[in-house]
Amino acid sequence: MKRFFALSLALLATTLLSAAPQSDTPPTTKADRILQHGYRGLVILDQGLVPSEDFQEFTLGLSTVHGYQFSPHLFLGAGVGIIKYFESSEMFGLDISDNATCAPVFLNLNTCFMRNWVTPYLDLRAGYAFGDWESGYYNPTLGVRFGFRRGFGLNCGIGYTIMDKGDYDFVTFRFGIEF
Repeated sequence: MKRFFALSLALLATTLLSAAPQSDTPPTTKADRILQHGYRGLVILDQGLVPSEDFQEFTLGLSTVHGYQFSPHLFLGAGVGIIKYFESSEMFGLDISDNATCAPVFLNLNTCFMRNWVTPYLDLRAGYAFGDWESGYYNPTLGVRFGFRRGFGLNCGIGYTIMDKGDYDFVTFRFGIEF
């Protein structure tokens, strides 16, 4: 578990440092904050809550998506992730019962509703999860994208992950960095 958090933080720090503006970069204009066509990559951290009486079941996930931004409104990509399922409320007390892990491989369709540096979006993922859960994987998410400069933005959203088997459906809170 400690390795998972350490790897997540290292990946997040590496992405932030590589996306940092250089000293010779011209000032960001409003047009630079809007999604442009071309390659787009994202690193996403998820936390899921499994609907139960006391919400003591939760998930942690890390995924990466890479694809092509066709217009300011349409992105199509493919991704892979890892999701870890836990059954305890004492996450930081280290009393965690580790139950299952899966690795979803998916296609990702994302549409931004406005041509602005702050825009709501709808994100749809569909694929298959390998590992302890072995089932279809679907994840619709609604969120907000904040574009800070060309090639760098932050995403946050709320979604619902659906697994074909039905035992591991959960509400997802998503935070992502795009580059």
